[in-house]
This record gives sequence, C-alpha cells and structure tokens, in this order.
Amino acid sequence: MRQPPEQWTVDLLALYNIEEAGIFQLEFAVPTGFEVLQVRGREVTAATPAAVDSYHLDGDNKERLIVNLARKAIGKVALSIQLQRKLSDANLLTPTGTTSAISLVVPQVKQANVTRATGHMIVHAPESLRVNPTSTAGLRAISFSEVYQELASIRENRFSSTRPALAFAFSDQVAQLDFSAERRKSFVTARQRLVARLDSGVARYE
Repeated sequence: MRQPPEQWTVDLLALYNIEEAGIFQLEFAVPTGFEVLQVRGREVTAATPAAVDSYHLDGDNKERLIVNLARKAIGKVALSIQLQRKLSDANLLTPTGTTSAISLVVPQVKQANVTRATGHMIVHAPESLRVNPTSTAGLRAISFSEVYQELASIRENRFSSTRPALAFAFSDQVAQLDFSAERRKSFVTARQRLVARLDSGVARYE
C-alpha cells in the first residue's frame, strides 16, 4: 500500500573553488517556508569539508542563509545543507483526484564575488505521487545520468521509497520550478497459493 508523503526535503551539496583571497562566510538563496535542519562540511573528491561555525536565516522572508566559517576557506571546499518543510496539502495526503500546484525556488549560491556558478538538480517523488512540470524558469531538462557525472548523490540510504522523477541543470540565474502533483489512489495486491489433493474421488484444498 502506498504511503502518503508527509514532508518535503531539499538537499543541497555546494562545491566551491576559491581562488586568491580566502573567505570566512558563505551565502545561499533558499526557498521560503523551509526549516534548516543541517549545515555541515562535506568531504567529496578533491575537496575538503568547509569548517562550519554557525548559520542563520536572514532577509524579510528568511530567504538568505548565511553560513559563518570557523576558519578561512580557500581552494576547493564543500558543504551540504538540508532543508525541510511539512506537507499539509489535502490533495497530497489523500487521493482526492485533484492536482496541486507547487513552486520551488531552487536554492543557489549567492556569493557577491562569485564569477561563475552552475548546478544540477533531481526531483525525487514517492510512487504515490504523479509529478509533472508546468514551468521551468532558468532550468534546462537533462538526463538523470548527467547529474551524477561530476558529483555523487547525497541521499545515501534515506528516502528509499522515492524514485527520480525530474532532472534539470541551471546556472547563476534565478531558477524556479513549478509543477503539479496528484496523489494516486492506494491499492492492495494479494497473492494466493492453492494446493489441491485428489484422493479416491475426494478433492482437498489448502
């Protein structure tokens, strides 16, 4: 039986290549309405984990995430951010037969002195949701394999019940994904094994 989606999680893996002078602070544009669950340095190939000291949301709508570093970052450094929001849309929690319109401003690096930024994203959804894009401003549709050419997934063993649904590439321009989601009706699959034994004209079933 399909389980209803109860939360929306955004995982961001940021890989910086910092040249010349180092920096002590990182800044990100994040979607509003999400709780910041975790910000930590991440060890990836050819990069060292960023030394995260503290972080906080800033801005009128809490759309800026400021990350303070314990020491100067220079060269290739990486960190991961995890955001989460509870789902309260009745159309997503029960199969009403009605689609819901959902918007996500893609989280991005917003450093004042960044000369170039590129990114990839994959949208995962449970089997119980039918997901279709309606608007992809600043996004370019790509294959799932293209996303993992440079960096591996950071989902690890979490959310094993979800499947890849959409994949995009983006640059340093503001990117927003609008899509429709519909909860599919639940179903139950039953299997039966029937054994018949015939003895002197009498049939016995198990």
